[in-house]
Amino acid sequence: MHREAVKWYEKLAKRGEEVAMYRLGECFRDDSSGKRSRRKSFLWYKRAAERGHKEAMAELGFCYQKGIGIKRDFSIAAEWYEKAGMHDRANRVRNGEDEFAFDVFPSHPIPYMEEVDGLIPFPEMDMDNPF
Repeated sequence: MHREAVKWYEKLAKRGEEVAMYRLGECFRDDSSGKRSRRKSFLWYKRAAERGHKEAMAELGFCYQKGIGIKRDFSIAAEWYEKAGMHDRANRVRNGEDEFAFDVFPSHPIPYMEEVDGLIPFPEMDMDNPF
């Protein structure tokens, strides 16, 4: 099913649809396509962000902040966070404060650790209200 979704997102993305570009970034980030690729994820986020997609701007800032699919660059990360309207996060990045203890994308803020039987949330997190 995910591969079929990727196929349709790619068709829409080629027509300039920024939401499809953003979704492709998610698909390649999360391995929904069956072909996880940090570089492709970064590139699709970049295309969507350049067309004004706010969530893609935040994800792109995170990619630059953590060096996901691109060389780490804090000044560019801060610029994308600013464009996404995330001024506090942009200031923290400029000041060298790294609020992410784990490589967790902003749109998916719940960190996970791997166990033998699959992915489980950290025990200290309230899963009924993770925020």
